[in-house]
Amino acid sequence: MNKIILLLVLIVVFFTNCQQKEKEVPKCIKDSIVEFENSQPCNNIQIDEYIFQSNKVYVFNQGTFKPVVDKDCNQLGILGGFAGNNQINGEIFLNAEFVKTIWKNQC
Repeated sequence: MNKIILLLVLIVVFFTNCQQKEKEVPKCIKDSIVEFENSQPCNNIQIDEYIFQSNKVYVFNQGTFKPVVDKDCNQLGILGGFAGNNQINGEIFLNAEFVKTIWKNQC
């Protein structure tokens, strides 16, 4: 009986954590993912989450140009490009801490 209760508790904890992680991704980022999925079947985009200047930011890795946005989808700058920009808000983005990949094309 105790094993069943323990198993049920673990299942509840697991699903609660999954739901909380989904809520952590801002709605505007989720909307962008839906747009990317509906636009082209293989557009080679990856969205990564970082901690940068004490805030969560999201990098839309689209190859040459990599827009960096905050949790409200305000663009903070663009990494890469023809000039090879590596700064956002006057700070080198290499100082950012990678958290996780939010979404990636499966081409």
